[in-house]
Amino acid sequence: MFLDILQKSLGWTIIQSGILTGAIVMGITLIAFVFTEETFHKDLDYLEHDNPLP
Repeated sequence: MFLDILQKSLGWTIIQSGILTGAIVMGITLIAFVFTEETFHKDLDYLEHDNPLP
């Protein structure tokens, strides 16, 4: 997809296309990081049962 859009249409080099693609991926990663809920200090209250479920 980016090969057709960036390189053939706009005349960018593969380095420029790679930098833009990496920036887009890193942006998506940072957005996911910001909206991920922290569970390190949270008590998750797991229950263990002696009898297996029927």
